Amino acid sequence: MNKNLLFFFLFFHIDVFCQNENTNIPTQELTVVKSYIPSVSNKNKIRSKVSSSFLDLSSNSSITYELIQIPVLSTFKPNKASPLTLQRNSSRNSGFNNHVDFAFGNFNQFNFDSSNSFRFDKFQSLNIDFVSTNFGNIESSIVNSDQSLFLFGLNHLYSSNKHEAVHAFNVRNSKDNYYGIYTESDILTDPLLLDRVNTEQNRTEINFLSNWKFYNKLFKTISFDFNSNFDSFDSSEQFIKINGDILFSIFNSNFLVSPKYEFISSNFSQGYQNRNSIHSYYSKFDIFFQLSNLLDKFKYQIGARLNFITNVSNIPIPQVFLNPEILISYGDNGSKLQTYLSLTGGTDLNSYNKLSYLNPYLSPTLNLMPTQNLYDGKFGLKSSLSSRIELNFGVHFNSKKNTFLFKRNPYDNTVVNDGYRLANSFGLVYDDIDKYGIYSELNFRYNDENTFKFLFINYNYNLKEMMIPWNLPDFESSIILKMRIKEKFNLNFNGRLLGDRPSAYRSVFLNQNIDNSPSVLRNLSILTQIKTELNYRFADKLQTYLRMQFNFGKDMNQWDYYTINNNLLIAGIRYSFDLTF
Repeated sequence: MNKNLLFFFLFFHIDVFCQNENTNIPTQELTVVKSYIPSVSNKNKIRSKVSSSFLDLSSNSSITYELIQIPVLSTFKPNKASPLTLQRNSSRNSGFNNHVDFAFGNFNQFNFDSSNSFRFDKFQSLNIDFVSTNFGNIESSIVNSDQSLFLFGLNHLYSSNKHEAVHAFNVRNSKDNYYGIYTESDILTDPLLLDRVNTEQNRTEINFLSNWKFYNKLFKTISFDFNSNFDSFDSSEQFIKINGDILFSIFNSNFLVSPKYEFISSNFSQGYQNRNSIHSYYSKFDIFFQLSNLLDKFKYQIGARLNFITNVSNIPIPQVFLNPEILISYGDNGSKLQTYLSLTGGTDLNSYNKLSYLNPYLSPTLNLMPTQNLYDGKFGLKSSLSSRIELNFGVHFNSKKNTFLFKRNPYDNTVVNDGYRLANSFGLVYDDIDKYGIYSELNFRYNDENTFKFLFINYNYNLKEMMIPWNLPDFESSIILKMRIKEKFNLNFNGRLLGDRPSAYRSVFLNQNIDNSPSVLRNLSILTQIKTELNYRFADKLQTYLRMQFNFGKDMNQWDYYTINNNLLIAGIRYSFDLTF
């Protein structure tokens, strides 16, 4: 990891710095009920296709996986309970409540995007989103490699000076193909075999969300989140989450209590080795206590999280788990240098739905089990070199039990028609992993239209049982640049660098034993990805854009044998208009 130490002097954002004056300003809540009026800085923005996990180091120093851009439901009001990445549409004319977007590109790329917002009165509005996207096909694949996404969202918002309620109904369908087949194998490239197997995987997610916020009440938030998922190989999963926030003052500090209940039921029609069905049921109740004071020179959020776990499966896990939740910062508000320390933890109920977002080539044969996050810590410095330049850097350290790793499945010579059994899908292996390294971030903001951000994080791994951290990179880095070149012309640039990853190459031969299939270590080289968008506004109602994606690297893939297309181009036009009742 010595080669990565050159990047030590950059990273981290922390949201505990509240005001520029060290004055005792009382806290009040004000609700203004009015239609959304975008700022001048937003007037040329077009809803972009963005990755749901594109290296967000500011909030979580953990690895990300996905390279494919995914459009998101953008008219929904952001809230932390939603399973999707959300952002608001904006237009220079606040009267435009409807937007239609068409785009075509090479490799059969296509995108249709319609977002609509209707205000009934000054208290409530209805939002409808519809997105249909084809990401194209891979020319070098020997089986079908199309990838597509369909999104539909219906959202109702009620807001008054007493409370706010958001109700959302979302449907998401993604189509992927297990096209990462070893092309040098005569067995796997046999036309008789490929013609009879089904390599297409359709995953459908249905989500209902109800989120309530109360003003001047003891109960601040209450939310209910329900997910139901199923795929084309008879797998299904249901997930329920209920949580709330209770906040009151004590000893001149704020005391927060957040109870939460989660339940997950996962069902797979067969396992990978024995083909027996797999069922797992886990429920978790955790309660979070926190005492905070963010106004003084010494700022703190000190608390603890208590987890109660119950399960119906053959995997034993601890029933009770307690971990600290600490966030400490020292320095005057607005000072040029401040130190901080954060420490979190808890238990994660891993789900097929969440893991398929990270790796769409997972086989529907998973043995799911919760992950215990003993601690996840960061210690660093935040320096404001000027009003426009901010520098953050520090160290991160993490310890988890039952951490999942993505490892390639072996070839199954008894395959009938399941196209993920050709040594082309990934399963899960678990181990206790300690992870540590450095992180850095540099932010430069000239104004709202011109910003630059550089992020870097490196990783060192210590594993308890296994010798190799399968498919985990040794570092990640990204550059984000936004420029307003002229009044109607804008440039967005995203660059990502993904470090070396160890992958398991599975030997394939006739009559091999699936339970004892050998694997060979193969290191995937550094992958560089550049995404650029140019957009131009012809008139208030009409915009056009060009998006480009370029990939560089020896292996040209993130997952072994899943080659990514290079030189992707897609051009589109967007029309905005006003529709009233």
